[in-house]
Amino acid sequence: MHRHPPASRRFTMFRTRLAATILISLSGCMSDLGRVGGPGDGFGAGPDAGAPEAQGRVTAGLQVLYDFKEEIGSTFVRDVAEVGPPADLVIADAPYVTWGPSGGIHITEPTVITSGLPPTKLYSACTTTNQLTLEAWIRPASLDQTGARIVSYAIDTRNRNFSLHQDGDRFYAPVRTTDTNPDGEPYVEAPAGTATGAIQHVVLARNGIETALYVNGAKVATSPIAGDFSEWDPGYRLALGNEVSGDRPWLGDIYLVAVYCRKLTDDEVAQNFAARF
Repeated sequence: MHRHPPASRRFTMFRTRLAATILISLSGCMSDLGRVGGPGDGFGAGPDAGAPEAQGRVTAGLQVLYDFKEEIGSTFVRDVAEVGPPADLVIADAPYVTWGPSGGIHITEPTVITSGLPPTKLYSACTTTNQLTLEAWIRPASLDQTGARIVSYAIDTRNRNFSLHQDGDRFYAPVRTTDTNPDGEPYVEAPAGTATGAIQHVVLARNGIETALYVNGAKVATSPIAGDFSEWDPGYRLALGNEVSGDRPWLGDIYLVAVYCRKLTDDEVAQNFAARF
């Protein structure tokens, strides 16, 4: 297992700033923000990743979808899955996040983008099916990041429901079940060299038989982790680019994040890879 880096010395200040940001943002979360769209990968680098037609992406079982088409300068990331109460996110430090003109965000300094409240729809749906797919279109800023949280549904560095991490040139994905510890160990881990500096499609897909990781449509790792989700905690929150606690930052670009409460098939993962973002 990986050894976690030490907590940031600025941890207390970070949490104070984050709490204040969430309180301010929640007071205005009912306001409608404009959304912009269009083709391209958001930052003018890499292949064209224009938004596909609605039928291009798999929708069955979808619970949460962030497509990062908010207005430039927004401090919110909207859940556009249109399933149950939206799990909107708040950017704690707006100057550390740059929006692309056609979508996507670039996280330039350690921050956290988190839900103000626990995503109850996600907890209810996934603990019913005991299945999960987490999908992310990303581009790491560097391959020197260790234990960095790309997406996390947790409360701190040792207690989670699931998450997607970068550790150097590989990805790994802890999922808590009745057969793991509270940190989701043992977990599925991709081989060295699977994380690069390019735009990548990374998918965690799990049922009671298999937990798998896919990169760019290809299955790169599997693990027979058994158990169910009955020990998930409904009070945990979603976060992008860090843990909710603020001490496992990840830097890079995020273009799309989706969570399904079912395990997508190999063909469905390939379909979403082909549809792009």
